[in-house]
Amino acid sequence: MSREFEMSNMNQRQRDYFYPLLVERDGEFCRGCGKLPHETEEGKLCIDHKDNNNSNNDLANLQFLCRRCNYLKNPRNPRSMEERPLTPEMKKGERMEKHFRNWLFGMITTNHKWLLEDVIDSGAEITGGSTETIKRYVRKCISEAGMYEIVEGQLSREFIQFKPEHR
Repeated sequence: MSREFEMSNMNQRQRDYFYPLLVERDGEFCRGCGKLPHETEEGKLCIDHKDNNNSNNDLANLQFLCRRCNYLKNPRNPRSMEERPLTPEMKKGERMEKHFRNWLFGMITTNHKWLLEDVIDSGAEITGGSTETIKRYVRKCISEAGMYEIVEGQLSREFIQFKPEHR
C-alpha cells in the first residue's frame, strides 16, 4: 500500500472507481489550496473523506485534497503521543479539535472567509468546548504551519480565511 492511502480504508479498486467520478464532478484539483496534481510533491491527489469517517464512501462525502491540505485537515499525532495512553480528557480534546477543524474547513471552503468572533463562538457551540479552547485551536490554525490567516475587514472587524497558498 502506498503512503498516500495509509489513513484510508479505501482500496485501490475503490480509488480507481471514485477518482474519475470526482474529476468529472469537481475537477482535478485540491479543494483546500487549488493545486493541480502535477503541482504537488507526490504528483497526485488524495481522496479525502469530508466527515473523516473512512468507511463512508458516499460520493458526496469525498473530495480531493493534496497531501499537505489533507494533513492540515487531519493532523497526525507524533509517535510518542501514540505510545502514551490517552486520558478521557485528552480523547475528548482530540475529538473536539478534529470536529472544530473539519467544521472550520467546511465553513471557509463554502464562504471564503468568516468573522473571527463568530468562528470562536460558533466553534465553541458546535464542539461543546469553551471559547478559550477554540481560541487555542484558532491560534494553531493561523500559525506559520497552519492554512488560515486573519485579515481585517470593514469596521476593523477580523476575519479568518485560507492563506493565499491554500485558496
